[in-house]
Amino acid sequence: MFIADESGKIVGHHNPNMLGKDLIVLLGTDGFRAAEDGDWVSYEDVNPASGEIEDKHFWVLEHDGLEFGSGWHHDESGG
Repeated sequence: MFIADESGKIVGHHNPNMLGKDLIVLLGTDGFRAAEDGDWVSYEDVNPASGEIEDKHFWVLEHDGLEFGSGWHHDESGG
C-alpha cells in the first residue's frame, strides 16, 4: 500500500525508505495520474520475499488529490 501526493512524492508507505521517493521515477513513466475510478499499473520491481526482479501489479486511484495504491508481485511460478 502506498499514498502519493499531487507531485507524485510518496507520503505513505509501509517501508519508511520509500517516503519522499518520486512515484513517476519508480514507475519509469513521463507522468502518472490515476483516475477517480482507478487504474491498473504494472512494472518490474524487486520482490522483497524472493529478492528477484518480478512483475508488480497494483490498483491505484485518486481521491482528494492523493494517489492510493496497493499491489502484489507476480513471479514466474504463478504467485
